[in-house]
Amino acid sequence: MTDTSYNIQDEIQFTAINIRNLGSMYMNNGMDKHILTGNYLQVYPGGLLNAKNLQINAESVIVDVLGEVRADYNGYCTGGPGEGFTVAHSDGVYGTGGSYGGEGGTEDPSHDPPLPSGQFNRPNNFGSNGGQGSYNDHEYTGGCGAGIIYFNITKETKVDGIVSANGQDGAHTSYAGGGTGGSLLIETVLFDGTGSVEITGGSGRNGGSGGRLSIIYSSYAYIGDLKSLGGAGDGGETGAAGTVYLRNTGTSPETKLQVYNQEGKGNRKTRITIPDVTTEEHELDTLDLGTYANVGMMAIDSGGLPSNGNRKLTLSKVEGDNTAGVHVESGMWLNIDFGSTAILTFDVSLYEDGTVNLPFDTYLRDCRISLYGGTVQGLKKMNISLDGAFYVYPKEKENENDVMEPNVFELDSIAILDGGLFEYFGEAVNDNKLDITLNGSLSINGGGEFRANNMYLEAGNITIDSEGLMTGLGRGWEAGKGEAPGTVHSEGGAGASHGGHGGSGGGGSYASLAYGNVRMPTAYGSGGPESLSDEGEGGGIIYLKALQNMEIDGDINVDGNSSRAGGGSGGSIVLEAAHFTGTGTISSRGGDSACVDHCNSCNEKLRCTECEPGWFLVSGNCVDSCQNTVNQCCYKYDTTLTCNFNDTNNCYRGYCERETSATPLVNYLC
Repeated sequence: MTDTSYNIQDEIQFTAINIRNLGSMYMNNGMDKHILTGNYLQVYPGGLLNAKNLQINAESVIVDVLGEVRADYNGYCTGGPGEGFTVAHSDGVYGTGGSYGGEGGTEDPSHDPPLPSGQFNRPNNFGSNGGQGSYNDHEYTGGCGAGIIYFNITKETKVDGIVSANGQDGAHTSYAGGGTGGSLLIETVLFDGTGSVEITGGSGRNGGSGGRLSIIYSSYAYIGDLKSLGGAGDGGETGAAGTVYLRNTGTSPETKLQVYNQEGKGNRKTRITIPDVTTEEHELDTLDLGTYANVGMMAIDSGGLPSNGNRKLTLSKVEGDNTAGVHVESGMWLNIDFGSTAILTFDVSLYEDGTVNLPFDTYLRDCRISLYGGTVQGLKKMNISLDGAFYVYPKEKENENDVMEPNVFELDSIAILDGGLFEYFGEAVNDNKLDITLNGSLSINGGGEFRANNMYLEAGNITIDSEGLMTGLGRGWEAGKGEAPGTVHSEGGAGASHGGHGGSGGGGSYASLAYGNVRMPTAYGSGGPESLSDEGEGGGIIYLKALQNMEIDGDINVDGNSSRAGGGSGGSIVLEAAHFTGTGTISSRGGDSACVDHCNSCNEKLRCTECEPGWFLVSGNCVDSCQNTVNQCCYKYDTTLTCNFNDTNNCYRGYCERETSATPLVNYLC
């Protein structure tokens, strides 16, 4: 940058700068910072201030309607720390999105994204470029990342126009990746206006991530937009959103982090970056998430680059629209310290070696907690209501001889209300078990549901209301497995056995011997005969113990699943209580088989209504040829045999090749 005497200067002093209609001011000093220090700067309608790395020290900055202050596309165009890369596919070579405030899109989950970087509270990094793509020997460069703008204002910042550090679209959005948003830091006494402040990622085959925006103020009157969207993917993934940090240093201090994205392919994460040495600016009062944003924590060093180590994030309040989610990965600790009660507004996913501290009394309504591992602390009372869910995923066996530890929970109470769901995704083959001890009560209201493969639950009181459900339906051994699975025969095998023998099929094959303990049943139901459909799983195991009262007015169900080859056997139920009552249904039935062999569909009376391809429905049975030799069949691939034109009642046939209800046979000729 040069002054009015054409001398190179990194800093220019001024009293007032006014950029009026059609006036433009460009600030470019390579990667080095430019500094404007003065009293008053105003960008009028039609004016433009364009910068690569700019700091403004002033009393007031005004950006009028249709005025612009931009650092768009002025970051890395190649070689950025989060630059995208190239992914080769059979139908083309695609560029991934760049990463900065979050992860760039990378075509599909099999490709790890470039690592994000930067600090959310005081961003000062350039945005990174997207990856290069090509098609038919034409190469398309990825979009450039955005630059850096820092407003250091002692009185007023008013934005009625646009202040932006947006990433560039890929040169061809069907092949090249988008660049990332850049860095905007605004420190001011009053922040006002109705305009737009933007750090969005560029679009491309895969979108670039949003950048990082921080506004530190003591008075806030701004009602405009704060945009941090990731770039849209054109066939690939949408980039993750950037971060928007708001810190009130006035009489009511508060820190808030906002992350809002747009719906699109992929689940790329915005990263809340935490250095090894934190300040009060890193302590968040409010986390506000929405529009399908996915957020994770990440360790960085003092320079904002990715690092290793454990990190902790503490919140005292949440906001959002119930569409976003937080991912707590290995080494991370999310401390949600709301006091005694909290209603979550976003999903929480916890992974191995991660930790989540939840409020004592947590409500899940239209949000979900998913446990893939890790440790849950603080939670004692769980309330799950409409479209809320609590999911538990056990570890899988690494080898056949592993002894799996149960998933254990010790709480005060669980209440599953209408539309709420608690589900344990254990499997019989992995010997997974859910073990819950409640000091108080379990209540499942009408419309609430509890699902598990093998569960022991002990509580003071257990209540399942009418239309409430606890189920292990089909959660036992899969088809062909278990202590007494169904047997296979070409003319009809046998169903699985458990408390009794499974039914034998038309082939006369034997059923396996019954098994289990009559007084204390604790075995899974066995699977039906092994078949191409892999249906017919056995029932699961439910053991409920109420130290005081148990009232079952709803349903407890560990039935086996049905299958065309043969049903799975029912599982095991043990109910133990000091006082037992109710008007509900307790069921451990075996699954149905097909009404006849080679039947695709049966009605409610178990009469066949449709046979498998190549088989013909004759008097309720599925046969491989017509049984009435007076009539002829139209076989699927035969183009000569016909039915008598008027003899439709006795002509049993399958569908001809390419025949549909819209194109019926002509004179019953295939």
